[in-house]
Amino acid sequence: MRNHEIIKYEQNLVRHIGNVIALTDKLLALNNGKIKIFIANDHTLVIKGIKKALEKFTNIVFVGQAGSFEELYDKFKDIQPDILLTDDQMPRTDILNDIPKIKKLYPNLKIIMHTLGATDIKISEYIEYINGYIDVSTEIEYYVEAFKKVNAGGNYFVKNDMFLNGLNKRCFLF
Repeated sequence: MRNHEIIKYEQNLVRHIGNVIALTDKLLALNNGKIKIFIANDHTLVIKGIKKALEKFTNIVFVGQAGSFEELYDKFKDIQPDILLTDDQMPRTDILNDIPKIKKLYPNLKIIMHTLGATDIKISEYIEYINGYIDVSTEIEYYVEAFKKVNAGGNYFVKNDMFLNGLNKRCFLF
């Protein structure tokens, strides 16, 4: 890149980040400054760990949990979370059918996938329906960063080797 192209790129990047921050502030104000998180995961230890780790973040509110999408559909009748944090493999769940279905039922819902076993092939099959991907073993501060960015309308895909085969076009942390 030439110097003027780099400068223009950096200016656009700064403007984009500023827009994301402004949008985040507006969305947080609408929810009394809170981002409502619903966790779908069949491992209760994972749910308990995330809930406990999120307690220190006053702008993140845990609003519910489900061990399958079958259970999730029942609970979503009464709960309107901002973000669904979901595992990709659970009992009574066909993730390739359930993710598009939940997006159709709740088009404003943001979805972040968290898993230990995702591969390029799996992610590529539902990447158009999710707003983020984060590894279960990631530190909680990165989860919070993902929640904020996704809630503001951005994407949060962890940049790692799994995205090197053609998925890196969507691997932006904003």
